[in-house]
Amino acid sequence: MSRWIPLLFLLCVLPPLRALDLASLHQDQDVAGFSCQALYEDGRGQVMGARLLAPNGFVLDLLTIESVPQAFWWIRTAPTDSRGEPHACEHLLLGKGRRGRAVAALEDMRLATSTAYTDQLHTCYQFHTTAGLSTFLELFEAKLMALLHPDFLDEEIRREVCHYDVAEDDAGQLSLVEKGTVYTEMVSSFEKPWYWGSEAMAKLVYGPEHPLYHNAGGDPRAMWDMEPQDLWDFHRNSHFPANMGAIVSLPSSANLDSTLTALSAVLQRCDLPAPRVVPAGIGAEPLAAPRPAETGTRVRAPYPSPRPEDPATLSLQWPADLQLTPLDDQLLQLFMQAFAGGETSTLYDKLVNSETRVLDLGVQSVWGSRERRPGHSIAIGLSGLRPAGLDDAAVDQVLAVIQSSLQELAACAPGDTLLRSFNQRLAAIAQSERRQLREYLNTPPMFGHRGGNAGAWLNLLEQCEHDPGFRRSLVRADLARALDGLLAQSGNPWTTALARWRLLERAPYVVISAPSPVLQQEVLQDRAQRRGDFIANLMQRLGLNDEQLALAAYRDEFARRTAELEAASADDPLPGFLADPPMGMDEELDYSWEPPLFTARFPSMESATMGVALDLRQWPIDDIALLPLLTESLCDVGLVLGDTLDFAQMQQAMRREILGLSCRVEHS
Repeated sequence: MSRWIPLLFLLCVLPPLRALDLASLHQDQDVAGFSCQALYEDGRGQVMGARLLAPNGFVLDLLTIESVPQAFWWIRTAPTDSRGEPHACEHLLLGKGRRGRAVAALEDMRLATSTAYTDQLHTCYQFHTTAGLSTFLELFEAKLMALLHPDFLDEEIRREVCHYDVAEDDAGQLSLVEKGTVYTEMVSSFEKPWYWGSEAMAKLVYGPEHPLYHNAGGDPRAMWDMEPQDLWDFHRNSHFPANMGAIVSLPSSANLDSTLTALSAVLQRCDLPAPRVVPAGIGAEPLAAPRPAETGTRVRAPYPSPRPEDPATLSLQWPADLQLTPLDDQLLQLFMQAFAGGETSTLYDKLVNSETRVLDLGVQSVWGSRERRPGHSIAIGLSGLRPAGLDDAAVDQVLAVIQSSLQELAACAPGDTLLRSFNQRLAAIAQSERRQLREYLNTPPMFGHRGGNAGAWLNLLEQCEHDPGFRRSLVRADLARALDGLLAQSGNPWTTALARWRLLERAPYVVISAPSPVLQQEVLQDRAQRRGDFIANLMQRLGLNDEQLALAAYRDEFARRTAELEAASADDPLPGFLADPPMGMDEELDYSWEPPLFTARFPSMESATMGVALDLRQWPIDDIALLPLLTESLCDVGLVLGDTLDFAQMQQAMRREILGLSCRVEHS
């Protein structure tokens, strides 16, 4: 018989035995060859990091967080077309060629874990190791050398991006098969409904030549046009020290001077022979001005689907031409969450909730956002719509609901019930985000974990680049105080805010994305046509009139190139395993204990976790079918002093009072 045994853990938060002396640094101070540009403060106002600039322009954001050594590289890789060069570099640099293969082998032998991703304007690589600081520095150099000085072959580029292989069926007939890791990944995205709507909207908002329109991951229709030289040119123009940086997180046991001296030496050894000068910073790359379509333009962007009854999406987006202060940008972000962000928002009640909606188009979800990129474009999206009848008249009805809701809010007198309710909901969202941010700063960055949220560090530090002063708050303390002051004023802040954001004075761009069996067939026909063209060119190149003979010759040619690649890697040296591997996962952390009390020192920890276990063995067997509803009932609704809280009230209460709530049923 299993039993639950309650355990009580007492956590004593103590200062570290030795803190990195970052707080003593001043503006432009030289530190091991780096120039100190800013200090980062945590939620208590204590220095927990610094921005350092190397002579070659490389940006180093140093953080002190109690975890294993870890790093996150970012490279500014704004796309110049939709062939997917940024994404291809991500796949190739740390895994192909002699240097890339050496990095992959070294990672296994050094107890390291890594991952990478490509977003619209950056390509990011991250890793951590449990084998200590010296091993971390060894890996840091090996990876940086591979990023800046790749030596993979053109054939490896073709194999990784997109290429044709030959398959043989049971009857001995040969046919072409599309392959390529990058291509296969993007075909999966290409088949999603959101892909087509997003592409169409980006073209309207930014124009067809803008980096925010081009597909950084690669459009499957364009990827076949990429030649190896295209990738080499892109790498040369983007992968250099002044166009990149790293976020490095170290435990307090690391020595600041020696670690920075070692990193400075690594940068010198990995540097390129001809340094280039560009603006330093995550978001410092200047982007061309948008060349948008006429305001209010509407387009249909069908997505391929064999089922015409599949759900449709409706996207609305305003021009990217706003000039906002950091405070106004934060206010807009919170406003969009309260107005259109999910199940507790204004538009959810108006367009989704079956009990309160004023228009029934089958909408299943609603979202709202604003782009942080230049121009702060505002977007609202509806998904799950019935495709039948989704015409201009239906769009006009949706716009009327949105406009009337905005006008109603802007016209509220101070103290109005609607205004007070909206502001309370927005304030709860703001409070929840601040609590989450404080918790995030107290949590290991998880660099190298595929399921982690490392990209949030990139976004946070990019926001801090716009802050004035030398000491910069990672919890955005000044913005929080200014926002609280704004919401505490007696007037209606949305009257002037909506005017600044120009939401009421001009029509948005509109994209309707509905299923199209016709487009599904066109996509298949395009792929068949591409294969046919390849075979025709192959037959012409080989001087053959028989397709099967040409495919057989191509298969032999492909096999020879494969053998050449295997021969090139056959003599790769294999690194040895660690001479003194750690016996635990966190030996460098500042732990001490003396039974029966366990003590762990986390200098900036500001929250605690509490768990409650309920014995469900007495649950009536006749009600066992209701057990799956228990978790949602406990987390999504509630009682306070006998008063029932519905879903929206429960969400608002949790945002105000706690960091998070979860519930699960365990079987034993």
